[in-house]
Amino acid sequence: MGPVRITSTARKHKLSNRRIREALATSVFIEMDGDMAIYQGTDITGLDIELGIVKDDRGPGYAVVHAMPMKWRNR
Repeated sequence: MGPVRITSTARKHKLSNRRIREALATSVFIEMDGDMAIYQGTDITGLDIELGIVKDDRGPGYAVVHAMPMKWRNR
């Protein structure tokens, strides 16, 4: 996938960089939402996390711009 940067907007749901990277390592592609790819992965505690990833505008690689626990999806 290349280098991945985690943005501050991805952390607004209080998920740490570590948890986001763990979920990213186990993630599977779900769908495209415009230019954002939506993935779902699980961290080592078993928390399912939805990830939104786009091409990084600051350089080569990608940026995680959205990370949210899946249990919050259908609140």
